[in-house]
Amino acid sequence: YGAEDAVTYNNRGNAHAGLGEWDKAVQFYHKAAEMNKNYVFARANEALALYQLGSYDKSTSMMRFLVRKYPGFADMHAALAAAYWKDGSIRASESEWASAMQLDTRYGDINWIRENRRWPPQLVTDIEQFLSLKAGRAS
Repeated sequence: YGAEDAVTYNNRGNAHAGLGEWDKAVQFYHKAAEMNKNYVFARANEALALYQLGSYDKSTSMMRFLVRKYPGFADMHAALAAAYWKDGSIRASESEWASAMQLDTRYGDINWIRENRRWPPQLVTDIEQFLSLKAGRAS
């Protein structure tokens, strides 16, 4: 891979995200996704960064597109579960969560989401609230 490919731009976005520079991260993710329309991770990362910036409508629209096109994309199902929960759409949230957990149970571990998947802080907070409320209802 060279300096001008989608993977490199996505990685630059990841670096900016790691520094909390979400505006810059969005720019790099968007560029990566435009360079390679089939590079789903760049589009997903862009959606997550937009969520962090408070662009919920655009972010969730991108997430919904990605789960329609790639129904096995656990990350976007889990992210939508958090977004729908925050929005008060409980039934939609539960449905997305069921899909995410069927595909990848690691999303049930908030530490994995925070430390390994490295979701943006706002999304981590929202999924953490979702998980704690689900746990409270189960007890």
